[in-house]
Amino acid sequence: MGKIIQLSEDLINKIAAGEVIERPSSVIKELIENSIDSGAKNIIIEIKEGGKSYIKITDDGSGMSREDALVSIKKHSTSKIKDVENLFNISSLGFRGEALASIAAVSNMEIVTKTQFDLEGTEIEISSGRIKNVKEVGAPVGTTIKVYDLFFNTPARKKHLGDMNIELRHITDIVVKYALAYFEIGFRLMHNEKEIVLAPPTPDKLGNIVNIFGREFAKLLLPVAGETDLVNVSGYIGKPALNRADKSYIFTYVNGRYIRSKELTDAIEKAYDHLLNTERHPVAILNFEIPYERIDVNVHPTKISIRIEKQEKISNDVTEILKKQLETANLVPKIEPSKVVQKMLDKENPAELPSTDIRQILRQKSNVMQTLHEIKNRPLDAQNSRQQQLMQKQKQQKKLAEENVEIDSIRIDSVSYNVLGRVHRTFVVVETAEGLRIIDQHAAHERILFENIIEKFENKKKINKQTLLEPVQINASVNDALLIKDNLQKLDKFGFSVEDFGNNTFIIKTLPAILGKQQTEEFFNDILSEIKSNQYKKVKGITEERFARMACRKAVKAGDVLENMQMEQLVKRLLECKQPHTCPHGRPTMIDFTINDLEKSFNRIRGFETNA
Repeated sequence: MGKIIQLSEDLINKIAAGEVIERPSSVIKELIENSIDSGAKNIIIEIKEGGKSYIKITDDGSGMSREDALVSIKKHSTSKIKDVENLFNISSLGFRGEALASIAAVSNMEIVTKTQFDLEGTEIEISSGRIKNVKEVGAPVGTTIKVYDLFFNTPARKKHLGDMNIELRHITDIVVKYALAYFEIGFRLMHNEKEIVLAPPTPDKLGNIVNIFGREFAKLLLPVAGETDLVNVSGYIGKPALNRADKSYIFTYVNGRYIRSKELTDAIEKAYDHLLNTERHPVAILNFEIPYERIDVNVHPTKISIRIEKQEKISNDVTEILKKQLETANLVPKIEPSKVVQKMLDKENPAELPSTDIRQILRQKSNVMQTLHEIKNRPLDAQNSRQQQLMQKQKQQKKLAEENVEIDSIRIDSVSYNVLGRVHRTFVVVETAEGLRIIDQHAAHERILFENIIEKFENKKKINKQTLLEPVQINASVNDALLIKDNLQKLDKFGFSVEDFGNNTFIIKTLPAILGKQQTEEFFNDILSEIKSNQYKKVKGITEERFARMACRKAVKAGDVLENMQMEQLVKRLLECKQPHTCPHGRPTMIDFTINDLEKSFNRIRGFETNA
């Protein structure tokens, strides 16, 4: 008997299902695409335990007849394409005919569906890809699919799923991506009978951006509309002031299909050359209309990667379209007084937003935040505001106060030195036994603060907090809100006291004392980005890069005036550091000029002049 055998149909189906269905969010993605293709105007997603035990998707699309429903669960059965020519001119989201068959192969599934032409609906029960029961039932036009016990028959796949919150974030991410692209469709996501996403149909794409990310986010967007002979670009991009530490807020769609494309992402980022600081990334929600015959979506079963004809030319076109928009827009950031809690959004003047009916959009949301008294107007704050301002000014003039720079003695450098003064309020000049040492006051202070934070963290000491006189409000996206709630204790350890105000709104009451008040919200968003970049796992600690940023923001800057005693303390503390020669980002903290170097520069080393 030969060694090579033909696999059983059951095993083939399970292997194929593994390519399409990786986790609960994969089920959600495939079923949402089917609902959109069916012409649905409303899609409701209900899940339990992060989708691991129960998924239900209901739509009001065209539905299926009994005959079509029975065929739909067979592998490679679809209504989207009929021949090879159709494969290279695909306008629908689905076309491979694998989704229902793959889901059915690794779960217990129930389908209830009805068309407008049928008197009765059809109910089909499937387990491990096998039909268990078929019957007629009363049902509205559309389709409802229930998925129970995902991966119950493939335990190896099931044990590698994340916990409930991790899977919920993946699902939320998928729902948000489709809600952003299909603003004319209403989306609702329920988890354990609690509403997570509510994105009702809106007049335009900006409406759902407001619903999902909030009004303040939308204010910093620029509309994009540009066309070349190869591509039509539409959507929104952020002003440079609206940026993130990673690329998770760059949403790219081709003909309404969410895709991941390094080429398109790079084209977007290239348009922001010299507008963003290094390691910052833009925000973009863009759809690229490209003739169907010029793209190949049949690259991977998940359909998230595609090939585009004349990709380089299209990428250049995209960059030029976005550059033109950025060059003609007013990019000067507007600083507004921070508020603890905004007043109801629909009472504010919507004129600063791109053109859309914001009032109508906000009225469609079911749970609008109730108006609360702003904490900054408390009598105590009002009476003491002037005094507090003066106190803060005095504190800022003493940036090297012991609380900020004092660290436990680690190592005292034996080099003897004498602080001579400063140059251009940036460099401290020190005389040493070997010659002259010039110290960059900002880089030096960064190193001191950085090692202070590292030492406290490694010794499991709590980072000192400072209470904000005026707490900062964060209006988070749905997915970011889930991340924050899941990491409140960890954030508290790092100095952020965060309170959940509901409706994806949070109040930051304290922040790391080392951070100061500058860029509080930006730094908080950076932490969220780091959590997301860590495969959606709970944060295990802020990396040294984050500690370096904290130190950088609090350190004295070039131009800050230091008194002699402060300069002496700065030099002393720098020499006590474990690694005093560079700042946390790798820049040198000091350079030396030896006596020999100085004498050579003045032509003093010529034999007879050495003692002159």
